[in-house]
Amino acid sequence: MSRERLARTLPCRLAVVLATLLLGGACGRLGGGDRPAIGFAQITSSAALDQARAGFFQALSDSGYNRDSTLRVLERNAQGDIATLMLIMNEFKQRGVDYVATVSSVATQAALRVINSQPIVFAAVANPYIIGAGASATEHKPHITGANIPLPVDSAFALAREAFPAIATWGSLYDPADPFAEFYLEMARDMARHLGVEFIAVACTAPGDIAPGIQALKAKGVGGILQLPSVMIGSGFAAVVKTARQIGLALVSPNTDYSGVPLALGLSFYNNGYDAGLLMIRVIRGEKPADLPFQTASKRRMVVDLDAARAFGLTIPAAIIARADSVIGAR
Repeated sequence: MSRERLARTLPCRLAVVLATLLLGGACGRLGGGDRPAIGFAQITSSAALDQARAGFFQALSDSGYNRDSTLRVLERNAQGDIATLMLIMNEFKQRGVDYVATVSSVATQAALRVINSQPIVFAAVANPYIIGAGASATEHKPHITGANIPLPVDSAFALAREAFPAIATWGSLYDPADPFAEFYLEMARDMARHLGVEFIAVACTAPGDIAPGIQALKAKGVGGILQLPSVMIGSGFAAVVKTARQIGLALVSPNTDYSGVPLALGLSFYNNGYDAGLLMIRVIRGEKPADLPFQTASKRRMVVDLDAARAFGLTIPAAIIARADSVIGAR
């Protein structure tokens, strides 16, 4: 997040969260009772992160851990603000929750900075090693475990090239504040060199930058968008779809959770959240996070949306449709 953006949003958000903290303190400590108490933090709402959240709580429910009956949950959403996340983590610490669950990399980073003793279980993290959670799946900080989801940007790029071979220049928006922006940018650039195409990236620091950013890519000669993963851009992904469609750019995503995308190859955030929920259950039942390896999502899924393709004026090759795991719309 830019300093200017933080300066605009911080005073209002601080006031809201500080009020929440005061109310929370008045309600007393949650942990140590007859029901496990989980502090659940989500950086923002988006299709992918909401799916991870749903999978997490479904895993708990399937094992008999239901909110308000056998489980207490203190759930917070930072609405995209990193400073708010830090206050949320301090609230969890103040309220004495037994466990902390995080959805997204930035939420997990915030937990690592504040939570020193309570077990942390994460979901929707692309690469836990970049954010300092550990050195490997088995060698990590002793109070954290979770399920990571490295989205297949390189494979989605190869699929985009196969589907639309006439497009010689591809592009994407990226959020410089996202901890994985450079990670995914380098992956895309390497694949572009391998495929023999050009790749152009345009910075996007706020949801209002999405439409102008897509238009800037078009002006630079981009013929198709391979949108890189981003929490902030993902929360406004409808603008990516709308603008790309209006100005005639193909759109391919390494995330299958967004609607209106003609072609996507990705991993299930719902399953990723479910895996994190299973790890949380093991921790609740007495296993130590240090003994639980990080779980890496690996089962890819290809989705072809023929209705979206028609709206974009695109034709998906029959060979790709035949390989798809899911085909939306009439053929």
